[in-house]
Amino acid sequence: MSLFSDKYIYKFGGASLADAQRIKKVISIIKSYGPARLVVVISALGKTTNELERIHLAARANDPALEELIRLLEEKHLAIAKELFDEGEEVFNELDPWFVKLRDWAFLRAGYDDLFLYDQIVSIGEYLSSIIVSHFLRKTGRDNRWINACDIIRTDHSYREAIIDWDITHTLINQSLNFKGETCYVVQGFIGGTVEKMATTLGREGSDYTAAIIASCVEAVEAVVWKDVPGVLNADPRIFKDAVKLDQISYYEAIEMTYYGAQVIHPKTLQPLQQKKIPLRVKSFLDPDLPGTLIHSDDAHIPPHIPVIIFKSNQLLISIYTRDFSFIADEHISQIYAYLVRKGIKSNLSQNSATNFSLIVDNVSYKTEALLEFLKHHFRVLINEGLQILTIRNYHASLVDLLIKDRTVLLEQRSRHTVQILLK
Repeated sequence: MSLFSDKYIYKFGGASLADAQRIKKVISIIKSYGPARLVVVISALGKTTNELERIHLAARANDPALEELIRLLEEKHLAIAKELFDEGEEVFNELDPWFVKLRDWAFLRAGYDDLFLYDQIVSIGEYLSSIIVSHFLRKTGRDNRWINACDIIRTDHSYREAIIDWDITHTLINQSLNFKGETCYVVQGFIGGTVEKMATTLGREGSDYTAAIIASCVEAVEAVVWKDVPGVLNADPRIFKDAVKLDQISYYEAIEMTYYGAQVIHPKTLQPLQQKKIPLRVKSFLDPDLPGTLIHSDDAHIPPHIPVIIFKSNQLLISIYTRDFSFIADEHISQIYAYLVRKGIKSNLSQNSATNFSLIVDNVSYKTEALLEFLKHHFRVLINEGLQILTIRNYHASLVDLLIKDRTVLLEQRSRHTVQILLK
């Protein structure tokens, strides 16, 4: 295969865009390693999404700190831009309207649905970062075209976790990213758009998913996700100093890991790539010469002697009982799961006995508040907050004992290859 005809997708996360020096590193990677035909998917600058979420909450609460939060975010971006560009360059003119738009959404919020408002505010981070990267890439010699993801990734109106309309998205992407006259495009991650061209977001950390959507639609040779880790590790290196890099894993194993909460790859990323048999490579932007981890065919198994350890925090245990102390029947569980499906809530773990049903979900307030209200209307409900799920694939008894030592076990499930334990 020729690098001069094939298409590649490079995605850079927030950690790789945290300051001017790291942005320069990203540009050097694109220029040194980037193939001739390239789509660059850009996340918000490091921690910007968190800052925009605070702005959204301040707007909801009519918090007097709102203007200060916006000012700090604007100053951060302009300070980075001033390190990269000379005063008066066009990039500053292109950034300014997005700061105006942020203030408009934050202060003129009356009458808007909260989830809709969240997406309009939080999506601005990717617009700002992608403008900076596109201009600096052009300034350093790689011509490119900036593309608004809202124009090419069509979604429904499920704000905060929008669902892709694949047929329309395929057409729009191939119309815009056709490499006729351009060899490089810069696109925001995490963002889609409704038919009315209003921004939607694809779920937290959704830029990986954007890369997979584009790779699938243009039938890329490979998608590369650049991270601040050397590849996919068997455990979080911040917790386990002896974490092992996995040289290659199958789509199946990667999907399992993301399902259980591993944060290296967004959970929705793998399926579009697997369907088109497009490999995904996870590489370090800090040391781009390292080979990273290749996620590809279903024959690339993790060696059975290497356990995969995943901690997932901020879990909510919901214990559900019938009001008349009768058995929990199949129709009760069916009723609960029908609600979860309707509201897009994922059950991370569940267990039932004769008289109660236990459900563990991510404690995301805008979802769990409505879920608890629904459940309390039909059942008796008890909750426990601030919990963790420990998942170990390729587990053995001594490792399990070591990891749960001095912790309270609330629930445990074991299968042939995987153990999951809810811990307090």
